[in-house]
Amino acid sequence: GPPLRDLSPYVLTTPNRFEMEGFTGSMTTWNSIGEYDLQLLKGRAMLPQGAIDEIHTRLLGVDDKLEKAKIVYEYVQNSTRYVSVQLGIGGWQPYSAAYVYENGYGDCKALTNYTAILLKYAGVESIYSSVKAGRDASDIITDFPNARFNHVILAVPFEKDTIWLECTSQKTPFGFLGSFTSDRHVLMATESGGVIAKTPTYSATENTQSRKIEVELTKTGDAIAVIETTYSGLQFEKVSRQLYESKEEQKKWIQKKISLNKTTVSSFSYDFEPNQIPVITEKIDVTSVNYASISGDRIFFEANPLNQLSSIPKKINDRKTSVHIKTSFTNIDSVQFSFPEGFRVEYLPTSTNIDSRFGSYSATYNLTDDGLTFVRKLVRTKGEYPPETYDEFRNLLKTISRTDKTKIVLVGSI
Repeated sequence: GPPLRDLSPYVLTTPNRFEMEGFTGSMTTWNSIGEYDLQLLKGRAMLPQGAIDEIHTRLLGVDDKLEKAKIVYEYVQNSTRYVSVQLGIGGWQPYSAAYVYENGYGDCKALTNYTAILLKYAGVESIYSSVKAGRDASDIITDFPNARFNHVILAVPFEKDTIWLECTSQKTPFGFLGSFTSDRHVLMATESGGVIAKTPTYSATENTQSRKIEVELTKTGDAIAVIETTYSGLQFEKVSRQLYESKEEQKKWIQKKISLNKTTVSSFSYDFEPNQIPVITEKIDVTSVNYASISGDRIFFEANPLNQLSSIPKKINDRKTSVHIKTSFTNIDSVQFSFPEGFRVEYLPTSTNIDSRFGSYSATYNLTDDGLTFVRKLVRTKGEYPPETYDEFRNLLKTISRTDKTKIVLVGSI
């Protein structure tokens, strides 16, 4: 559903003029709010010689501005950490670049300002930008200038694109914002004042989960599987934390998320590509006891072992509000089954293909010489849809859920 502010009356107030610890400002326009930010940044740009020497050494022989920006960003990641100290105007004004270099820490404002100053030394311009951050945070109201921001990020404009940097994270890949600050309006503190801009919205082709599974079924209903899953874009966030956990904690997490009966994880690995659209590839070898059920000379099993849709929104007879889908994504599951010797398919579900305003879904079954290949593809499309489409959306999910749970029947000699 829509955010609460779209459902009920509310009042927003903001001061035309204000003063904090000697700094005066105005919230009459976005431009004036940006001008106030610029005031607070004055005198915060001096770099100690040590910082200049360190960044100079790292940039030797590098001419490409994008590569320079990446080197500076990764230098900040490796040499600082996030600590928020907000005393008095400290909730608004960053500590100086020198303070961050000498102490090795700062909050979002201080680390963003520090990164901007290092980039300027490298010959790369950037813009200090305020944002309402949070995975579930509502976007700002762009026609009511006010300073309801809680975070600062850095915009680095290039000829064909703008790179956005999350300067507080030691792990976020260069140029990736993630769900914390993507797809929302920000206030850029340009040299001429505040300007509203928008951070990237990641598409269904960028937010992907692509899984390939090879399953060997046994006559006793057990399954031996090799699972390879690639997560990219916002779906990368599902698993990114595991990169920094111990092997023991990783195994516990995998064991918990694989909802197969009596599963044993025999081996696993992670491969990380820290691109602007980051990618993690997860490889797992598992054994599941009694994955399939046995009845006489028949084996019953579900073709889609790991990615079934089960959550269906409740029925509403007279929907009043619009349907909000916040994020686009693509999930693809390709499962190759090999059957026990002497068994053949007795029942195979009919393939399904659905196109709707909310995206698409397909489930296809193809018999091969070695067994069966099942492919499931779900594409969800970001958007706001009229209230009368709610039943259509709910029925789509019910169809997907029902199809996901369809069983295949093998017959043979136990």
